[in-house]
Amino acid sequence: FVEYKIPSDFLKKNSAVLIDVQAGQRHQDDLASFYPVADGLLYVLNAEAPFNAEDRQVLRRLQEIDQPVKINFLLNKMDKVGVHPDDVIESVERKAKEWFPEAEVLPYSSLEAVSIQRTGVEAFMTRHYDMSPAYIKAERGTKLFYLVRKTLKDLY
Repeated sequence: FVEYKIPSDFLKKNSAVLIDVQAGQRHQDDLASFYPVADGLLYVLNAEAPFNAEDRQVLRRLQEIDQPVKINFLLNKMDKVGVHPDDVIESVERKAKEWFPEAEVLPYSSLEAVSIQRTGVEAFMTRHYDMSPAYIKAERGTKLFYLVRKTLKDLY
């Protein structure tokens, strides 16, 4: 792992951490190891090729873990989609719900200024991920129990 820190008022205020998992089998193993104890997952899709073979492989693996984690999708590079971005968004929303029925999709432009999109991203995160201390405490107890069970199972 490479740890890189950039100050973010939103992340600090919500006691949230973002972890970027790169492509490849080794990184999928990393994702699979921390996924069951994550408070949520914002999976980044490329708007030019959403749900490609690698995405499907990763998502299939996450489903096999069978641990309840709130998953949503960020549809990146919307600026490169072309003339019918709404069609792409609708298509990705339908596909996302096939994988994870409660998932939502946040369109995002990699070229548009971050400061312009920040409010939309923060609103999406707040709406779809309950980061209240009471919720986090309750959820983390369940996830800790899962880790203990998994560790004991792996030992024997």
